[in-house]
Amino acid sequence: MLLEREREVEALREVIAGAAAGSGGIAVVEGDPGIGKTTLLDAARELAVEHGLDALGARGGELERDLTFGVARQVLEARVRDGGVRGAARAAAPILGLAEQEGEADEPSIVHGLYWACADLAAGGPLCIAVDDAHWADAASLRWLVYLARRLEEVPVALLVAARTGEPGAPQSLLDALAEQARARSRLLQPSALTAPASEALVRSEAGPDAD
Repeated sequence: MLLEREREVEALREVIAGAAAGSGGIAVVEGDPGIGKTTLLDAARELAVEHGLDALGARGGELERDLTFGVARQVLEARVRDGGVRGAARAAAPILGLAEQEGEADEPSIVHGLYWACADLAAGGPLCIAVDDAHWADAASLRWLVYLARRLEEVPVALLVAARTGEPGAPQSLLDALAEQARARSRLLQPSALTAPASEALVRSEAGPDAD
């Protein structure tokens, strides 16, 4: 159930509609654990499909944050496996499973290559990239997301990121950079706690109409 989230849903819809019309944008949803970030991201992905976007997704993992470009692989690897990469995107081929040896390019070149892999996909139709639990994402992938966020006016991509605030060990400077891009270019969303009536409705939807 999405209760008292009309403003957030409308903001996500605007970013997605912009990408569908050819203008990329970013929305960052941040807040405490349990505030409903994942639910909002799931709703946004459904909206993206309704608007004709190709919805790609990834989720950070506490035990996987040391896997370099792990989130980037989740987002792109399956999509580029059959078609491959070309031009500037070839720099990202090793970490996308398209080259026998990894580590053939430095990180800035790979980040640039990932951007072009994304841009090439978007040339075939607008994309929605939704990354949940970004506070557990690896730093290299977050650097790619920041790089992409700064160039969204060039590609029809709706970049949606959800992150927990105050998470120990999170790459906070990179999360802050994404939030700054969202604040400057599209939407920074910070959902508030549900009111008592909404909490009552939610509890009774799960536990039955007679729940205390």
